Parts: sequence; C-alpha cells; structure tokens
Amino acid sequence: MYRRTKDNSSQIEIWILRTTAIDPEPRVEKTAKWLLEAGFGATVLGWDRERTSIQKEIVNGITIERSRYKGRYGSGIKNIIGLLQFNIHLLIKLFKGKPDIVHACDLDTVLPALI
Repeated sequence: MYRRTKDNSSQIEIWILRTTAIDPEPRVEKTAKWLLEAGFGATVLGWDRERTSIQKEIVNGITIERSRYKGRYGSGIKNIIGLLQFNIHLLIKLFKGKPDIVHACDLDTVLPALI
C-alpha cells in the first residue's frame, strides 16, 4: 500500500486510538515504535479520564495526544458522557488529520475509527 499524505510525503500516517491515558502503555508504545522503524508515521490518541498525564508529548518519535474528558476507571455507565465526548473529539481529529490508517485498540474506539 502506497499513498501520499496531505503534505505530499511518502510516509503513511497510522493513528492508534486507545481509551487509556497511555502513561505508560507498553503494548501500544511497542506497536507505534515498530511502525516508526518500518517507515510509517505513528500517532497515538488516548483518553486521560483522570487528567493526570501530559496532554501532548513526543516519546521516542511517537506523538501521544491525550484528551481530558471527565471519567473514572471502573465507573461503568457513569463514564458515558466522557466517553461520548472523547469519541466526538476523535471524530473531529480524524476528519481534520486524515490519517491513512486508523487502528482502534478498544471496542470503545471502533465507531470513530470506522467512520
């Protein structure tokens, strides 16, 4: 698969969606690192529901962006408002950023990844 990105570079952009803060998230970071080594661009978008992590950082060449919509781990249905806000945020980011490939790590992020 070869496709030019919006800035006409030959690097394919892959965005990974996760409903955790990715702080740390070894499996996701390892996947993104492998993608970088293979010549892809890698961005990870996560949900920092407890607002404890840096909002945006670059770790070993991997861009990690965290949304800070209110929520708590283990709160179940009480997280529905924060989850909806996070998914709307993902949709907007995906439409603006236009990545070549989107990988949803969680069932919670499948809808924005499919649209």
